[in-house]
Amino acid sequence: MMHLILSINAEVNIFLLAICVGFGLAAIYDLLRILRRVYKHKNLIVNIEDFIYWMFTVCILFEFLRYKNFGELRGFILIGCIIGATIYFSVLSKYIISVGVTVFLYINSIIKKIFKKFSLLLEKIKVLYNKRI
Repeated sequence: MMHLILSINAEVNIFLLAICVGFGLAAIYDLLRILRRVYKHKNLIVNIEDFIYWMFTVCILFEFLRYKNFGELRGFILIGCIIGATIYFSVLSKYIISVGVTVFLYINSIIKKIFKKFSLLLEKIKVLYNKRI
């Protein structure tokens, strides 16, 4: 098996990309957290969602390692991912969740109003149709 030696510059670039990957994966997890706050989930569903998230995370990390580091798992890459996730959770997560929940609730209220008006319209059409018969 041929081992390719990466230059320090390449390793620094991979490390910075690993920070971005960790940051992005943390942001994706926050989407689940937002959905859980807007729509209440049972524990079984939460467990299934977490399992799917971690399978997705493993696939992303595997592809990242395969594409950027010839599939070789190196400590600095894991540390980079952890740093990225830590930065995201400590700096942005609280604000993203707050804004995300607000946006989802606002969109929900608009959708409910649209369905309510649509159902009222259908009721009127139904009444008119029944009068003709």
